[in-house]
Amino acid sequence: MSILTAEEARKASSDINTARRQNLLKKISEAITKATEEGDSAVYVGGFKDDVVMEHLRKLGYQVEHHSNQRDGDDYYIKW
Repeated sequence: MSILTAEEARKASSDINTARRQNLLKKISEAITKATEEGDSAVYVGGFKDDVVMEHLRKLGYQVEHHSNQRDGDDYYIKW
């Protein structure tokens, strides 16, 4: 039986998290674009909680809140 080295496991985990964050940021970007085209100044976007993504959005000037409940799961409320 072969087992990953710690270095291989860290790299695999890091790669997965990077891809997940990029997909979430793409989803958020598309939602913001659509909302602004409709004249809105805020949007809810479903997605897993990621502090790195939240901090990135805050650095871009957005107000970001994370909401979570059993029925709907995790959401970001993003306001500009």
